[in-house]
Amino acid sequence: MLKEGTTHIVKYEFRNDEPDIIHGRGYAYNLNYHIVWCTKYRNQALANPIIVDSLRDKILQICRENEYTVKALEVMPTHVHILLSAILCRKYWSDNRSCRQEIH
Repeated sequence: MLKEGTTHIVKYEFRNDEPDIIHGRGYAYNLNYHIVWCTKYRNQALANPIIVDSLRDKILQICRENEYTVKALEVMPTHVHILLSAILCRKYWSDNRSCRQEIH
């Protein structure tokens, strides 16, 4: 449980150097994902600052590995909000056929 006077919401704001709309030859897009998940039975499992820091570090690590940009991350005692920006098929820009096969 949270002690009286402690912060209930941990909000991380990230500097965003990437443009909101990605332009290319013949296309333009802005692909964002708003992901929310909560603890089982809404238990306040995320009230511990050590757990919150560990969760934040793991989320950022996974996003770096998959080349996602974290635009916002908010951790509350019972749930997490994350806003991600993704670039489609960054690995396959040179080979459009591979990109289509991976998506379908």
